[in-house]
Amino acid sequence: MLNTPKSRGATIAFYGYPEYAAKSTKSVKRIRRTKKHITGYVMFDESMSATMSQDKFLSNDKNKQRLINMLCVKFQKEGFDVKQAQEDAYYLVIKSALEIERRSQCVVVVSEDIDILVIITASTNSENIFFLKSGMLYNAQQS
Repeated sequence: MLNTPKSRGATIAFYGYPEYAAKSTKSVKRIRRTKKHITGYVMFDESMSATMSQDKFLSNDKNKQRLINMLCVKFQKEGFDVKQAQEDAYYLVIKSALEIERRSQCVVVVSEDIDILVIITASTNSENIFFLKSGMLYNAQQS
């Protein structure tokens, strides 16, 4: 689990999926990506087991947002600092990483999106910010 001595004080940032997404800048991209297999809204709680594929479940922004809300509550109860972007989390993740790096020894940004590594690399000359993607660890200045 995440709640270990090494993870205490960690900040977790989530993308946002606002209800007014039809008016947002990312909405067209999301609609195009999910148009092939969009699923309806699923009522669920943390005691339920999955009854559909992850891709189908996450194709609906309301499902994603409800899951994120549940995770935020759970992580906050465990003592984590939880942040959620209004929509695109790039700015929030990078801003948080730079703020944490100023007051800590090192920062590990965990993401599947390599664009965050590129932006962090261009934003700082720190050797204390690391990027973790699917088991691969990069130093922002060595990439």
